[in-house]
Amino acid sequence: MSRDEKSESCDACGYETKELKFYKFSVHRRGDDVSGQWLCSVCANTMSGNANEYPSHYPDEETLHMLAYCTNLILDAIKAALKAKKEG
Repeated sequence: MSRDEKSESCDACGYETKELKFYKFSVHRRGDDVSGQWLCSVCANTMSGNANEYPSHYPDEETLHMLAYCTNLILDAIKAALKAKKEG
């Protein structure tokens, strides 16, 4: 995916969020400086993002992506509960 084609969900775990950041791939083809991946903060800071870039290095890539997706669900539930507590 390119920097210009912003995704609505994380390219690694598939979690839908507006809080995505573009990360360039480490290895670029000649003249290609825009290919990379849109990652959520969980995948960007864990092995899930690396597994998406180097799938041959991570035989259990799907497990890492599932764990990142579930982590995002838990974090959003905590944020919603704290917001409701603060408002209520």
